[in-house]
Amino acid sequence: MTPGLGVPEPVTPGLGVPEPVTPDLGGPEPVTPDLGGSVAPEPVVPELGVPETVGPGQEQEAASAAAPGSVDVAFLLPADVGAARVALCGDFNDWSPDATALERDDDGAWRVSVPLEPGRSYRYRYLLDGERWENGGQADGYEPNPYGGVDSVIVVE
Repeated sequence: MTPGLGVPEPVTPGLGVPEPVTPDLGGPEPVTPDLGGSVAPEPVVPELGVPETVGPGQEQEAASAAAPGSVDVAFLLPADVGAARVALCGDFNDWSPDATALERDDDGAWRVSVPLEPGRSYRYRYLLDGERWENGGQADGYEPNPYGGVDSVIVVE
């Protein structure tokens, strides 16, 4: 080893020491993408107010990376909701108004991505300015809650 670097010294063949072998891991050769100055287009979101599951291979910037075994779910709310602050509250964050804030895009729409475990459904609502509750416009379903209101439901597959 080279002193202090932790790097093996080169081996001279023919001196009774075997030559180092680079293992073939069987993977594809590394590819350097040719960006050519082009920029990938942003994904088209069909409608705002709709939670959208971001699957493998889809390019979408997420506010947080999904934990192993989970998928990023994008929650979107249109700009015209008339709020200065929007929080996403639901089963996944113990309905905390401080845990998951949506951010405003250049077009004024509110967005956030949340890593959720697949194979179950989640109740959620948007809290506008800390006082007004809104449901997702195109949730997978709606269920009554114990407070006399209705919660949005998303099914993550």
